[in-house]
Amino acid sequence: MMGEMNRRTYRAVWRVLGRLGRCAFLGGLLSGIVAVSLGFLVPAAVRDHLISARVDELQRAVDTVAESATPIAYEPGADFSDFAATARFRLLGGDTVRVKLWDPLGRVLWSDEERLIGRRFNVADDTLLAFEGEVSVEEADLTDSEPEFERDLGPLIEFYLPVTDSGGDIVAVFEVYQRLGPFNETLRHVRTSTWIRIGSGLVLLTLFMGAVTLATLRGVERRRHESEVLLQRSLKIRETERVRLATALHDDVGQPLYRLLYGLEALMESQLSPSAATEAGRLSELVREVDDTLRDEMRRLQTSPVDQQGLSASLLALADETKASLTVSTRIILERAIDPVAEEALYRAAREAIANAVKHSGAAKVTMRLRDQGDFAELTVADDGEWQRGPEGLGIATVRGMLEAVGGNLQIRSKPGFGTTVVALVPVKEVADESRRG
Repeated sequence: MMGEMNRRTYRAVWRVLGRLGRCAFLGGLLSGIVAVSLGFLVPAAVRDHLISARVDELQRAVDTVAESATPIAYEPGADFSDFAATARFRLLGGDTVRVKLWDPLGRVLWSDEERLIGRRFNVADDTLLAFEGEVSVEEADLTDSEPEFERDLGPLIEFYLPVTDSGGDIVAVFEVYQRLGPFNETLRHVRTSTWIRIGSGLVLLTLFMGAVTLATLRGVERRRHESEVLLQRSLKIRETERVRLATALHDDVGQPLYRLLYGLEALMESQLSPSAATEAGRLSELVREVDDTLRDEMRRLQTSPVDQQGLSASLLALADETKASLTVSTRIILERAIDPVAEEALYRAAREAIANAVKHSGAAKVTMRLRDQGDFAELTVADDGEWQRGPEGLGIATVRGMLEAVGGNLQIRSKPGFGTTVVALVPVKEVADESRRG
């Protein structure tokens, strides 16, 4: 129930924002999503670029070592003295803390850690990939048996780089260990810098969007207030015109009807032929019917039912009047007060919806509900008639304008086989005495 109320409130606020406000809100939301995405994507891209740069740098060094060293046989027991001197000069130092040269069988041909030279281990998958010509990079797993001399060096990142001979064949693989701390520190600075800039941009964007939204809402509220004032003036003018029309009907039509009736009654008392007397009696009855109808219309013109008896009683009276044409089910659960102008708009919406159900849809049953829905009062009129096609009529358009002028709205849902449902919403005010009718 609360979720449905919140959804209706959000939809109402969404409608109030208008096209410009909605576009601004969606633009800001999309910009925020893009900015947050960049906050994750930029550090990831920087990490990839840093790794790629280090791989390129190390591969150039490995190629230089292979080219400058005296040609040797990459096998156990070979003389790696010149090779080792060049490798130490080109590869070791800085972030690089360990270098190993592997053959395809998993033997360490050379390393700056002499205790590893000549030892054999299981060939790692990354080593196999390097022998196939593919460079591998991963965070070192120091729990294995092979990196026993690197465990005291802290977190490491290892690179597997192929070594080629003069013919371009891969004859060995260099495994290079570098400290992970400086690498991670660089990434941390990148992430921090990125999020600071994105956060600053989001704050500015939020402030800007808040200002735009606030200005839009103020403009909408100002226009709504102006529309409500105009509507109230229009209603007052209508009331004045209604009184004038009722007076005119009484004086200009009612009085002549009385004189006509008196004349017919006097004529009936004179000596007339039977046929003339019958016709005079018929005309007298017709004049009386016209007079009764005229009196009913003048009573309706003199004041609105809502002004006389309130919204709830007026809706119940409307339902009673309609029961001669179709079955009407009514339930009113309204716990908060509504502005009098909004009450009149809701009553007009109910009357128009029921009139359309009676005249156009051929409905046999109508259900009318008035209840609280969040910050709004909701009137629902649903019928079981035929689906009505075509443009919106003058009556519905007038009711829609009245509802929007007081900050409400009108929704019409119609489907073949399911009848038509009219939903009118108006804002509510402070909590009042609970009123429940059924």
